[in-house]
Amino acid sequence: MRFRVKRAALAAYLITVLSACGGGPAAELNQAMSDEVHGLMKTNGPVTPFSEMTDWEWDEIHVFDLNDTPRWEIEKRLPVADLSFPSTGSGLFVYLDAGRLVRADVIGVDEICPGVYTPTAVVDPKAGCWLQDENMRRFPPT
Repeated sequence: MRFRVKRAALAAYLITVLSACGGGPAAELNQAMSDEVHGLMKTNGPVTPFSEMTDWEWDEIHVFDLNDTPRWEIEKRLPVADLSFPSTGSGLFVYLDAGRLVRADVIGVDEICPGVYTPTAVVDPKAGCWLQDENMRRFPPT
């Protein structure tokens, strides 16, 4: 009986420890930003600095198209380890400041162009890729 109690206690402890270690930060749908971008696209709104749509500090965004990029490729290119994110959706936006993860969001708007964007990025509803940045760096080929 005593052995069973110890084994059960050990199992409960291991489950707790492993679940705490199992996942890093998670990217979730940013509905407010998705709605704002959709609104600009729908009304053919003005070109808007993307930085005005965020209220956190960042100096680059790593953008991935979840519709067209395999999960293994995204994980290989992620600038941070252990980020969990959905396998489907539109765009994964990973915000960094001085190389450190600030935040990660999923944006539910299509026509995502993968790459690394800077604070000079703008939302241009008339462009093929709605997020435009003259300083964007494309991901190198795999």
